[in-house]
Amino acid sequence: MNKYKGLILSTEILPTRFTLLNDCSKSDRKEALKFLYYNKINDDAITSGVLRIQNDGLAVLAGQSMPAIAGFLYEAFVVRHANENKEIKKELYMWSNDGKRRLSDKQISKIEVLGLGFPEIKETHPDIYAPQHYNNDIGFIKYRNYVEGAILFNKNQLSNDIHLLYNNIGRSLGIQIKAITGNERKEIIEPIIKNQYSHVLTLLRNNKSKKQSVDECRSILNKMYNNNEIDIDTMVSTMNAIRSPEQVGIRQNEVDDYYETIQYWYEDGMTNGNIISNPLGQQAANAILV
Repeated sequence: MNKYKGLILSTEILPTRFTLLNDCSKSDRKEALKFLYYNKINDDAITSGVLRIQNDGLAVLAGQSMPAIAGFLYEAFVVRHANENKEIKKELYMWSNDGKRRLSDKQISKIEVLGLGFPEIKETHPDIYAPQHYNNDIGFIKYRNYVEGAILFNKNQLSNDIHLLYNNIGRSLGIQIKAITGNERKEIIEPIIKNQYSHVLTLLRNNKSKKQSVDECRSILNKMYNNNEIDIDTMVSTMNAIRSPEQVGIRQNEVDDYYETIQYWYEDGMTNGNIISNPLGQQAANAILV
C-alpha cells in the first residue's frame, strides 16, 4: 500500500476503483494516476517505439507531439489488453471479421494481436512489418504449428511459422486505432466511406462535446444522412465499422485516466530534456542493451 498526501493507494483495489480518483484533490489525483500508469506507459512506449533505450540506460522521447505519441501508446495499450484478456481479443477478432465466426478459448489462444508497426515486429516478422499500413494499425496472426501449452512468444524461432489472418475477400483482418479528440468526420468517417479503413476503434472523447468519439461519429453520420450526403446503407455500414473501448470490453474510465496520465508523462519528459529517466530501472535497461 502506498500513500500520497491524504490519499491511500492499494495496488490491489485501486485499478478497479476508478471512482476513488474523482473524490481526491487535483494534486493527489495526479500522483495517483502516475502511480497507477507510469510503468504501463513506459512499457507501452518501448513496445510502440516511442522510447529508445540508450547506452546510459535512459530512454529518449521521439521528437513528436503529445497527440501523436498518444496515438502510438494507445496502439500498444490495445494490443496489451487484447493479449492479456481473451474476451477482449475475441471481441476485436470477431468484429474485424464482421462477426462471421465466434472462436472458442482454445481457438483464440492460437491467435495473437500485434502492432504492425512495432519495432519488435520489424526484427522478428519483417514480412508483416508495416508501420504505414494503409488500413490497419493492429493485426491478427496465427501460429501454423501451434501446440497446446507451448510458449508462443519465442518469436525468433517462430518467425517463419506465423501468418496474418485474412477475411473471405482477401483483406487482412485488422483495426485502425484512433486517439483523437475532434475532427471525426475527416479522421474516421470519410476514410471508412472511401474504403481506406474497414474497422476503427476510437478511444477518446471529443474535446468540444465531451461525448465519446463513437457517439460524435453517430451524430455526424445522422447529420450527413439528413443532409442527403449519404444513404441509409452507408450510414449503417459506417457506424458498424466504428467502436468505442466499452464495446470491445475495455473500460472507458481507464482509457480516459490513461490519456490524462500520458499528458503528465509527456510534460515530465519535456521538462527533463526529452528524457524519461530509467523507465525500466537501471538493471532492466542494461539487460535490454546487452
